[in-house]
Amino acid sequence: MRIETGSSLQTFMTCPKLYKYKYIDRLSSPMYSSALAYGTFVHAFVERYNGDRPNEPGRAFERELKEYGEQNEQRIRIDFDQAEKVVNLWRTYWDGFTGSTMSTPALKFLETEQEWAFDIRPGHTKAGKRDGYVELLKYGKRALYELKTSGDTSRDAYKHKLSLDKQINANVIALHREGKECEAVLYDIIWKPGLRLKTGRKTMPDETQAELSDRIVEEYKANPDQYFERLLVYRSKRDLDEYAFDTAAQFDTLDRVNERGLWYRNTGACEHFGRLCSFFSTCLDNNTEDKEQFMPRAKKHPELSHDFQLKLTEEHHE
Repeated sequence: MRIETGSSLQTFMTCPKLYKYKYIDRLSSPMYSSALAYGTFVHAFVERYNGDRPNEPGRAFERELKEYGEQNEQRIRIDFDQAEKVVNLWRTYWDGFTGSTMSTPALKFLETEQEWAFDIRPGHTKAGKRDGYVELLKYGKRALYELKTSGDTSRDAYKHKLSLDKQINANVIALHREGKECEAVLYDIIWKPGLRLKTGRKTMPDETQAELSDRIVEEYKANPDQYFERLLVYRSKRDLDEYAFDTAAQFDTLDRVNERGLWYRNTGACEHFGRLCSFFSTCLDNNTEDKEQFMPRAKKHPELSHDFQLKLTEEHHE
């Protein structure tokens, strides 16, 4: 029995050795990632406004603080506050938000952050969590909802990748298995301004992270058309069939590697977005002692709740 998510399969296809570190050894990097935390906080605030979890932002903040320690508290709080301000601007832009009312809502959220699972075939289960399921009020149709935050400088290339997003195909299949209408995906993209810390200035001190955050928020206010984008992308039966074929093949490959214990390295993936993999030095020297710098993860799949993963495991053992 094997249960995998879009993130775990993508990690395996990127580098099997990285998959072993993250999903078998269950190690996570001790380095705080502002970009990842910011995306988490944005999702948490959207979930608070459109779902049934009003305390989700606070819980997300506490999780980051617990995992990355008080030494990062100031940076975590800056990212948290920036996310709240940007999401408020996003609401105002799309839905005419004023105070506590939505004056011209385009969407009705039917659910948010719903966990799902289905069998690709017996013994191989794909699981995940969808951002939302919405009704498009103008058209009277229902669609999968996905929120993305991206700093990709090639926006056209990023949007082309979304049209082939495999995890979206899994979400659509899950909705169909639940008997729910869905032929399209509504993407809300919050683009990140390409602003950087101002340092080395002759007449002024270096800019602080808090000052940069304020400048980013002001940039959103001045140019919302540039940073808030909404796309409607359709999925065909052929898309879903090809996804099922690809995923079954990925499960097969993962099974073979796992059975032989041959967790090979893909050195082409050591550097990503200008940064070395967190496990680079450990992997380079095959240094088992180096693993002590990483923190253990309680769950194999961090994006899924403990209770949901336990339920899936119990169902497969029945």
